[in-house]
Amino acid sequence: MRARQIEAAFFDLGGTLGQMDGDKFLPFESTFQLLPVMSSVLTLRLGIITNVPAHMTPMQIKQLLIGVKILKFFDPHGFITSLDAKAAKPDPHIYVYAAKQMGLTTSQCLYIGEESGEVDGACAAGMVGILKRAPLAVQK
Repeated sequence: MRARQIEAAFFDLGGTLGQMDGDKFLPFESTFQLLPVMSSVLTLRLGIITNVPAHMTPMQIKQLLIGVKILKFFDPHGFITSLDAKAAKPDPHIYVYAAKQMGLTTSQCLYIGEESGEVDGACAAGMVGILKRAPLAVQK
């Protein structure tokens, strides 16, 4: 059996990399250790797959990530929203769309999220899925 080569890791935002607090995104402290290791040590391209809340735009989400200094870790083609894909998680289409935007197949991608339904959707699309427990502490 041939091993699968993972080229990219996609993350959910809320509950996985941090949490929303009103109009602010508060990253978990572990996020600042996780992202550099995933990109530099494991040499994975990193992306985000997120459903856009009704009161926000994709640009507002990007601005939040710039403000907390984590957008720089993500591939420019890897910021995927439900508006871009015209499908919301856990619909498998959003994960297929995300892989295609990075020029990859879903079998070359990993999805990390804290909601089992969303991880199941990624797996149904052909990605490797990891269900992550969210840490309790956030950076202030």
